[in-house]
Amino acid sequence: MQNDGRARLSSHWVPTGGIARAAVKEGEDSHSLLIRAGFLRQAYSGVFHLLPFGVRVQEKIERLVDRSMSEVDYVSKALPNSRCRPYHQKTFGKDPEDLQVVTLRLVHSHGGVLCAQIANRQLFYFRDRKNTKYMLSPTHEEEITSLVGSIVQSYKDLPIRLYQICGSLSAVNNTVLLTDEIKARKYRDEPRPRQGLLRTREFLMKDLYTFDLTRRQALGTYDEVRNAYAHFFDAFKIPYLVAEADSGSMGGNLSHEYHFLTPKGEDTIISCSNCQYVANQELAQSRETLIRVEEPNLVPRREWSWHHNWQPETNFNSTLEGERIPIDSAELTGIATWTGVTQDRRSLVIAYYPDISAPKESTGAKSGSENTVNLHAIKAIVEQLDTGIENPFEDWVQALVPIFKEGKSVATPPRIVRLFDYRVQKAVHDASSCLPHIPSNIIESLDTLSIKQMQIVDIAADPITFDQLNLLRVKNDDPCPKCSTGRLKAERAVELGHMFFLGSRYSKALQVCVAIDSQPGLDRVSSDTGSETLRSADSDLEHSVEEKGHALLQMGCHGIGISRMIAAVADTLADSKGLNWPRVIAPFEVVIVPSKGLEDAAAEIYDRIVASSSGRRSSMEPGSILRDTRVVDVILDDREKNMGWKLGDADLIGYPVIVVVGQTWKSEQKCEVQCRRLGLRTKVTPDNLADFVDCLLKQL
Repeated sequence: MQNDGRARLSSHWVPTGGIARAAVKEGEDSHSLLIRAGFLRQAYSGVFHLLPFGVRVQEKIERLVDRSMSEVDYVSKALPNSRCRPYHQKTFGKDPEDLQVVTLRLVHSHGGVLCAQIANRQLFYFRDRKNTKYMLSPTHEEEITSLVGSIVQSYKDLPIRLYQICGSLSAVNNTVLLTDEIKARKYRDEPRPRQGLLRTREFLMKDLYTFDLTRRQALGTYDEVRNAYAHFFDAFKIPYLVAEADSGSMGGNLSHEYHFLTPKGEDTIISCSNCQYVANQELAQSRETLIRVEEPNLVPRREWSWHHNWQPETNFNSTLEGERIPIDSAELTGIATWTGVTQDRRSLVIAYYPDISAPKESTGAKSGSENTVNLHAIKAIVEQLDTGIENPFEDWVQALVPIFKEGKSVATPPRIVRLFDYRVQKAVHDASSCLPHIPSNIIESLDTLSIKQMQIVDIAADPITFDQLNLLRVKNDDPCPKCSTGRLKAERAVELGHMFFLGSRYSKALQVCVAIDSQPGLDRVSSDTGSETLRSADSDLEHSVEEKGHALLQMGCHGIGISRMIAAVADTLADSKGLNWPRVIAPFEVVIVPSKGLEDAAAEIYDRIVASSSGRRSSMEPGSILRDTRVVDVILDDREKNMGWKLGDADLIGYPVIVVVGQTWKSEQKCEVQCRRLGLRTKVTPDNLADFVDCLLKQL
């Protein structure tokens, strides 16, 4: 092992190979490639060790995030791994101990760490010796909002932009000693970890939190972050999509997602063939003409009561006999249902929609799938819908027990809300035979609790626009809602970044506000002297109800999945020979592979490339930070292996550029330069090598 200041593979621990490639076909899984190439190893289900090259890739992504955030003058901070659970109870209205709990032992813990599911979050939580409740943070909205609220007192302290990179995986350093990086980790008790780093139980993220006085200022900040994110993703030189998205349980009404297209993705992105329309399938719409409610017997909303002596219909599909309703050449032969529950567990939501996939002999209503139902459309009608619950019916029934069994008084009585897709309007119209239908399992549960009467709310159209409801997700070849000629295309994608405009979602729950002048409608402006004042003009302050003369902070949160970025990039660029990193995050940008006896010539080539890139950097103007003019990251493969093995290993690891010092050097004093991503293999003289390599890297 030499120590001459040059980066050498003999001084790095890169345990490539050692894992049989038996039965590996051309489409080898990228997670398998990351393991075989020596980037990571699995420690437990959903928990991974990052090996030295994996750490280098992760650190380069972190530095790229830092550069992107510095462009908009955002500052870094650090928040604790754990937080007190009362914060979560204030914002979500539930304490984990009120829910069904599963015991789980966490590595290195001295006590049992418990996990519970709240909304769509999987949480680890525990108590200290004083019985104080804590949880391992999957996210930090409550913590950062509370922190800012305890410090910021006046509008003059705003705006505030804070970010952190938190949640490191276990790391291994270059001395081959297993260690843990000391960073704030993020945890989620993922029920089914899968696809390597794409779905794990502990993970690394970049979190940015912004605080502004008014909604308009907060939306301006949102646009600034979008520009910074564009610079970040552009640096990878990999096509990506920015999609309109549903905010889900995070709250707010403005959200965008950043995706790489890959068959491994768990999201479906809808894009137009003609214009720039891109949206997550949950939010996507098509250009369909919905019929307004004009029939006198069809009302957009109707309330009635179910009584315990009612008998269910024997054939729910009977109203569909006769004239069939064609949908994309498929006949409507049945009605499917989707069931959800509101956040307060008071309302059970049942959506009725056409089962266009049912066989022709199928009759009656059957349970539907979230792959078919548009949850955003349902949430537009039922705003308090909790979209992250796995067993909504069981949760609703459990909430009924203290009300009907124990006689607990509640302000909002339980009810069933039923939504009807416009394609089943014939069934809705024939109210006498169809509307009374309630699924039998619900009837049985009501009887078990001795419930004699239940309020039913039927909704057949939007109560504001009177448009009938479209509850199905957009499909391939649907017409685009933004242009007249485009057709929509659905593609699988992996989500890597998400932006949310939260408004006062958290600041209102935690009463985080600042003092303002007494008059309403104030906005923060700069005077000619540079001082800042408030003015009463087209402002949109949200005043605190509890504290007069105070305004609630307008908040945004913006995340990038650092650890899953490693897996997504690997999957996007890998080919049959191995990984294929973009130069911006490659463990090393150039590897020099000499044949036996040419080690000195390889060292000279190494020095030429490094010296040339150092000279370009020193000639830059002071303060200039250009990604393509930094010192090139080069490494020598000086291991005692044969040439064929080392070249195969270089392809497996995925260096952007491979410089071979072999037979052509002996015969022509030239190096062979290979770039698999550009499909290039050519001979280059030493004098031209540095400039040639630099030209290649600028394309990668």
